[in-house]
Amino acid sequence: MRGRYRASAAFRRELNYCAPRGIPRSIFLGRVWPNPADPTEPQWLPEDSEAALAWEIERALICQCGHFADEVWDAAGADLEFEAVPHRCHACAEKERAARKFTETDGGGAAGDTAGLKWATERRG
Repeated sequence: MRGRYRASAAFRRELNYCAPRGIPRSIFLGRVWPNPADPTEPQWLPEDSEAALAWEIERALICQCGHFADEVWDAAGADLEFEAVPHRCHACAEKERAARKFTETDGGGAAGDTAGLKWATERRG
C-alpha cells in the first residue's frame, strides 16, 4: 500500500483527502455504509485501515521540500538531479516587509522583540 501511495498520484490524492478527515477510502469511492445487505459490515474495512496507516507513514517521510526524505536525503539522492525554482508569495512578502519595518522602528516598544507576533494578510481588491 505504501508503494502505491508513492506510485499513484490519484491514490495519493484520495488518501490525502480521506485520511485527515477520517473518511474510509472505500466509502469515499462509493461503498454504502451501513450496508443494507450486511449490517454487520464494519465502517472501516481492513484495506481502508491499511491505506490510512500507509498515508500516515508516508506523510511522515516527506521533507519540507515536498520530496520523500528517504529518496532524496544523503546517499539515496546523490545521483538525482534537481532544479531549485524560486516562487514569490506576494502575501508572505508583504508580511515579511511589515515584520522587518516593525522591528526596525521599535514598533511595539519592545526593541526588536517579535516573539509571539503574528501577521495576517488580507486581499485588497
